[in-house]
Amino acid sequence: MKSLYLYHLILSLFFLCSSLSLSAQEHSETEKETEGKHLLAFAISHSNLSKGYSGGEKQWLAVPSWEFSYNYRLGEKFLIGLHGDLIMEQYVVKSYNGELLLRENPYSLLLVGTYKFNERWGFELGGGIEFSEEEDLNLIKFGIEYALPLINGFESIFLVGYDLMYEAYDSYNVGIG
Repeated sequence: MKSLYLYHLILSLFFLCSSLSLSAQEHSETEKETEGKHLLAFAISHSNLSKGYSGGEKQWLAVPSWEFSYNYRLGEKFLIGLHGDLIMEQYVVKSYNGELLLRENPYSLLLVGTYKFNERWGFELGGGIEFSEEEDLNLIKFGIEYALPLINGFESIFLVGYDLMYEAYDSYNVGIG
């Protein structure tokens, strides 16, 4: 199982490096294209778990995580991308069927579509897998992001998301990148 975990981590890094090289090759010809067709983001966030357990008691947990995303702009309003989260702690949650699940540094890979309401606000919807040594879980992600422009095409992003690991548990994510 550890080799599968390592394989998924290497695959994630490959996709990340590929997206960086694609972004570096981007050429813009019009004003609209200067926004970029390839978008890369990193964020620090907290995953909040309402069904966490600590010391044998039910407890709300807030665990630190890193988020990354690569998006490709399909048009003015639509993006498609590969997103991932890496939670930096070990924790225990109670699943919907009452079973206690140990999650040790889980990470997720998702295919996500984004609809941009305007140049600042976007709604995300996607699905993928959360990988962990103990058990891999399927998940669905809903999210909203707000982008605040900085200089030279950079943005600061604020993220709020909901991850549903169906048949297991759910989490709420808040981040900045």
